[in-house]
Amino acid sequence: MNYQDDLQKGFVNAQAVGIRTGTALADALAPTDDGYDHLRGIERMGTVLQDGAQDAYNPEPKED
Repeated sequence: MNYQDDLQKGFVNAQAVGIRTGTALADALAPTDDGYDHLRGIERMGTVLQDGAQDAYNPEPKED
């Protein structure tokens, strides 16, 4: 199961990656690569453990 990215909150495919400062270095062979493709390729089994805090980020599955 894949999850929506939320780069403003620092999550890629429900994986906390932090908030990047600046931009990624340019890559002539893959100009659209942002460095998170290895996380987007992960297929999760089951769901991510939900957080009960009021302001928690609880990821939503992608619509495929």
